[in-house]
Parts: sequence; C-alpha cells; structure tokens
Amino acid sequence: DEGNWTGMVSREDDLVCFAEGRIFFVYGQNPEPPDVNLQVRRCDRKKHGAIAPYSIVVDEKTGAIYYAAKDGIYALEGTTPKYISRLIEPDWKTINTAALDKVACVIDDDRLWVAVPYGAAQTTNNRVYVFHLRKPWLPVTVFTGWAPSCFAKNFLTRQIYFGHATAAKVM
Repeated sequence: DEGNWTGMVSREDDLVCFAEGRIFFVYGQNPEPPDVNLQVRRCDRKKHGAIAPYSIVVDEKTGAIYYAAKDGIYALEGTTPKYISRLIEPDWKTINTAALDKVACVIDDDRLWVAVPYGAAQTTNNRVYVFHLRKPWLPVTVFTGWAPSCFAKNFLTRQIYFGHATAAKVM
C-alpha cells in the first residue's frame, strides 16, 4: 500500500511522483505526440515517500529533491532516498505523527528550512530546523516561536515568506 499521493515535481526529463509510502519516476521515451511512450519506475526503497505536500522542495543548484517522510528528512539525489536528519533524530521522535502532513520546507542559500509540529499534542508547526546543505558537518539551527504552515520565496529579492498557522498573516 503506497498511501495517499502527496505531490510531484519535475526534475530534468523526469516527473517524480510522491505517495506517503513510495516514490515513482515517470519518464518518456519519445517526446513528440502522438507517439509519447511513458515509462513508470518505482523507487526500490519502501516506506520512504513524502508524508507532507509542502515538504517537497527541489534544490535548483543540484537537482536534489528534499522531503519529509514518516521517520525524518530525506534527499533524493538520484533514484535512491538518502536519510539526512540524524542530527535531529531525538527531536523527530517527539513530533506529533498525526500532524506530520503539516511539515513544510523551503531551500534558501544552501540551507534547507524545515518547519515541524514539535510536541506530542502540537497540531501546527512550531519549530523550524535549518540544515546546511553544502556543509553538513555544521550543527542544525533551531528556531522556535514561529508557526509556518507553508513557505514562499521571492527569487528577485531572495527573501523567504511564510504563512503563519496561528496568527493568520504572512511573515
């Protein structure tokens, strides 16, 4: 059982489709209609699909796709997911699993921002982790007091905005 579909992104010539429990790659062999021949390939690793639609983000510099799964954050740099959230494993165990579909991510200046519902009874994102993508040996930065339900990035000004889950405003 793959679970619910959570999102899809385009990466080079592939369409990468995410379900809660699996990743699928869709690619065509003939780009000209009417002879389009689509192929679908499943990722070999079960249980590592995206649990949250707003968590799926593409690093424009490398083409890697980052997303939240049930057991942590993953990077899809080819066709195999790579677990990258070892530094926050103790915290991830305290996240409200019933609200995991609320996790939201954004990439800015080689950093991955991940907003999560921290705490067993928490139903909105209330903690943000910042991973250093090009320098993974650096510690993860943690922010509290925010409630990002989703992120947006202004590519002209390089500013990040987020929808505040509890104050009904954009910050």
